[in-house]
Amino acid sequence: MISSDTKLRLKTFMCIIGMLFPIVLIFFGGLDVNSLSEYYYTDAKWAFVLICLLMSGNMITVDKWVVPAVLLMTIAIFPCKEFRILHNSSAIVFFLWGAVIMCKDKRLYWMGYVMLLSSILYAISLYWCEVIQIFLISAFHLKYLYRIRKVKKLRD
Repeated sequence: MISSDTKLRLKTFMCIIGMLFPIVLIFFGGLDVNSLSEYYYTDAKWAFVLICLLMSGNMITVDKWVVPAVLLMTIAIFPCKEFRILHNSSAIVFFLWGAVIMCKDKRLYWMGYVMLLSSILYAISLYWCEVIQIFLISAFHLKYLYRIRKVKKLRD
């Protein structure tokens, strides 16, 4: 059985990986893409699929994030060129659903609003819009894990 401390460390690690996701993709796949999903067609394919699945596995353990987690799995499994409608609609709903969850949060609602505002970047660059939103989702989860650790320390 995995201890609660180990679970928190793994979840924290996954949030950090989420924040570093674009950097990992750039390192292995370069910058010649218009969206994160296009890394599927580069040498970074394995990193794109693996990190999306790991991040979704991390999110699915939180009740509010089950639907976005399933959508992220769909994004990873169904490439954007072969399954254009399914992939793109899953991506749009993933980001919007995540933003709504974050906007409803009592403490970190502002991150959800920043995420919604960053959607304006879509008109300029889908890539940077996605990078900012992935960072915000990861930071949101990381902030909650930090709070959980802090409360756990106070109880111990």
